[in-house]
Amino acid sequence: MSWLWISLLAAMLGLGIAPAAAQETYDKDTILKEIAAFFGESTEALAQVVAKAFEDLGQPNGYIAGEEIAGAFAVGLRYGSGTLQLKDGRRATVHWTGPSLGFDVGANAAKVFVLVVGYTHYTRKKSWVPF
Repeated sequence: MSWLWISLLAAMLGLGIAPAAAQETYDKDTILKEIAAFFGESTEALAQVVAKAFEDLGQPNGYIAGEEIAGAFAVGLRYGSGTLQLKDGRRATVHWTGPSLGFDVGANAAKVFVLVVGYTHYTRKKSWVPF
């Protein structure tokens, strides 16, 4: 019960998270142009994937364009970095890492484009732990 009052108070004071619809968001055409510029081409299948993402999640207020590398020999590691671009003009460099466990041998490098929906703020995590 007390969480309800805290949530209502936070909303009244403007401390709540604004929904993505109330923020500036990207339209499908702009996202498709950004994807085509990033990957160097665009396809009908890619347009269908973007349309499905917009249908399921709504309009994004940002995107991350970057690269990712991964390698494994039974135990693997993935590392990526890119640029978070928000519709309001803010930019930030982002990094991600992750372990994997299982039967796997090999390496991979790929370009990554991620739509960001409902993003409001970024807090930098400083840690010596890579994940």
